[in-house]
Amino acid sequence: VRYLGLLETVRVRRCGFCFRLSYSQFLARYKMLSLQTWPCWLGTAVEGVSYLLRDLPIPPAEFAFGRTKIFVRSPRSVFELEEFRRERLEDLATLIQKIWRGYRQRKDFLRRRRSQIIIAAAWRSWRECRFGVPFQGQRHLWCLYRVAREEYRILKRRKQVEWAVGVIQRHFFRWKRRQLLLRLSQQLTPETDSPVCRDWPPCHHRLSETNMLLCRLHHRWRCHKYRLRFDQTARNRMREKVTASIIFKERKASYPRSVGHPFLGDYVRLRQNVQWKKICVENNDQYVVFADII
Repeated sequence: VRYLGLLETVRVRRCGFCFRLSYSQFLARYKMLSLQTWPCWLGTAVEGVSYLLRDLPIPPAEFAFGRTKIFVRSPRSVFELEEFRRERLEDLATLIQKIWRGYRQRKDFLRRRRSQIIIAAAWRSWRECRFGVPFQGQRHLWCLYRVAREEYRILKRRKQVEWAVGVIQRHFFRWKRRQLLLRLSQQLTPETDSPVCRDWPPCHHRLSETNMLLCRLHHRWRCHKYRLRFDQTARNRMREKVTASIIFKERKASYPRSVGHPFLGDYVRLRQNVQWKKICVENNDQYVVFADII
């Protein structure tokens, strides 16, 4: 009884466990179930078992860690461990078969390739001897032919690369222009429609010329929209303001204070004067530029 370990088995059963195994044996049997312990675990067996159990879909309550052994409570957990091990062994066997077959096929391919090279070299030698062509001259011509073919291949490749670079650059610049227009349409708010607004989004340095052209066009467009708001009277008043700005700006000290006040022109109500009306009827001229008492 003592030799077969039945007393220890009975004591384990009384404690509520059905299976026990030392840490080293448990790790050696089930280490392929975790990527952290497979293929070789360099730490202690207890740490390896703890990492192994974390990767398994089995509740931690099914295991108990002793000083030298690990204990499993239910037979179902032991059965699941064995099933996981069997499936993993099948996967490993498939992997080994795949690697071995690949190695064997590559070895056969290299052997056939060496045979083909030997046969081709022998056939070329026979052809040179059969038609009486000197070996050195034929070899020199063959080398020149190979160099010419290599140069032609490089030149052809270079032309293809240059053509591809041009196509990629054209499409990239078109995409950047489209992105610039879309970004401008999103960033230009109604507040920027004022002709005096100088805000303009920056852009890539390669599109600076296009960006400046768009800025000028946008400024002309919003100035045109601003001018469309005025009638003929407002346009005449604006012309008068521009003329006054040209004449008095930086020349008259009180000019900056008078910019905000509307220009009336007739400050003495000359148009209501009877004598002025009579003169206007006689001369057919009713336009008053400026009238005031000095």
